[in-house]
Amino acid sequence: MQKSLHNPKYNTSNKVIFLLGPTGIGKSKFALEIAKLIPIEIINADSKQIYKFMNIGTSKPNNQDLKIVKHHLINLINPNEEFSLQEFLNRAKTTINKIADNNKFPVVVGGTNQYITALIEGWNPPVVKANKELRNKYQDLINKNGSEFLFQRLQAIDPETAIKIHPNNHRRLIRALEIIETTGTKISTSTRKVKPEYNFIAIALTTSRNILYSLIDKRVDLMLKNGLEQEVKTLLKKGYSKNNPGMNSIGYGEIIDYLEKKISYEKAIQLIKYRTHKLVRQQYTWLNARKFNINFIDINKNPMKIFEKIFMNFINSKN
Repeated sequence: MQKSLHNPKYNTSNKVIFLLGPTGIGKSKFALEIAKLIPIEIINADSKQIYKFMNIGTSKPNNQDLKIVKHHLINLINPNEEFSLQEFLNRAKTTINKIADNNKFPVVVGGTNQYITALIEGWNPPVVKANKELRNKYQDLINKNGSEFLFQRLQAIDPETAIKIHPNNHRRLIRALEIIETTGTKISTSTRKVKPEYNFIAIALTTSRNILYSLIDKRVDLMLKNGLEQEVKTLLKKGYSKNNPGMNSIGYGEIIDYLEKKISYEKAIQLIKYRTHKLVRQQYTWLNARKFNINFIDINKNPMKIFEKIFMNFINSKN
């Protein structure tokens, strides 16, 4: 049993722990283990867990997990509502300060590459009003040519921004191209950066690709066993659709296509697993391209012991 490192004398001010890693590797479970060691509260940095009614397909913490440690920025809005990067940053920064004021460590768990990068690098994104005409134009292109077509366009214009967005995320693809066309500049160059007011450590969980793919496939099977299909049916009955911001994540679209008899059940499962594998490869590309320091921890090599060592070095540093 891992010993507790809880110490009332810890200075939690200006200190943040970022817990990163590819989808399906067990970040949420690892965060709960961290809570046994040190006083923490968790800040969600997964852009899909902010949506209500979407629990199984987003691997949202269950009620038991929520009782173990307080979670923030989950179940904020309905699946048909927009949630901007700026809104995430505002809420996350406020929450970080509140947690530290309570003598606990904020642990940001994600998730969404853009959210993590923006927090760590101190982004101050440009404020651009929504342009319905542009959004309709890009949505028509997706409907006609598929989201991969729009993703490739973004890659050609602003590859640094494209690497942070999944090709299936229609809303963020459209928003990125909307900002670029409105401002006439790349997002990666127009986004101002302000040095963050806190020190941080970034921990990234990792394992071999084969092990991770196996974990993902088992997780997808468990989602289906736990009622992902029924969750999607309930969302559709509530009036939400595939085109809503919250509904375009992996798992929901495939099940909708199955329910609409566009593909078989077996094909839906195959696509969910294949697209999640593809997402993982993109996430590793992002992790390996980061300019800030990341401490990689292999989940098969006594990860909590390694975390303890990294944490003690962090807490004892003069920064």
